[in-house]
Amino acid sequence: MSTRADDERDRIPEPTGAARRSLCPSCKHVQRVTSAKSSVFWLCARSKADARFPKYPPQPVVSCSGHER
Repeated sequence: MSTRADDERDRIPEPTGAARRSLCPSCKHVQRVTSAKSSVFWLCARSKADARFPKYPPQPVVSCSGHER
């Protein structure tokens, strides 16, 4: 049985630009945020509980101790 989060993750389009080279889109702790002007940001959910992780890390992220697939 799939959850709503699983369904939303399946619908995330391929990343573009710097995010294409980033770890963020493949991390299980990421949320894709699209602004009203269609800009895309990657929100790190780990930032809610751990201040070591920025809420919106600058892209591309090439190394991250919290990254999990």
